[in-house]
Amino acid sequence: MRPALGVQLQEGAMPPKLTVVELIELFASFYAHPADAGELLDLLGLTPKRNAYYKPSRAGRSSASRSRSP
Repeated sequence: MRPALGVQLQEGAMPPKLTVVELIELFASFYAHPADAGELLDLLGLTPKRNAYYKPSRAGRSSASRSRSP
């Protein structure tokens, strides 16, 4: 029998002060066989924003803002 369990967060807000790649890795950690964060960033066209901090927009949609300094 194949496991069929998903994840549903109780709140819609993202944890503060995390980068785009850190958020992808966080949500990937909820699964036994997660997708590769780098591959997902490439697939979604978000590689240039990988080190940008997540920031919700005023309209309620999320966006990546300020780049993290190396």
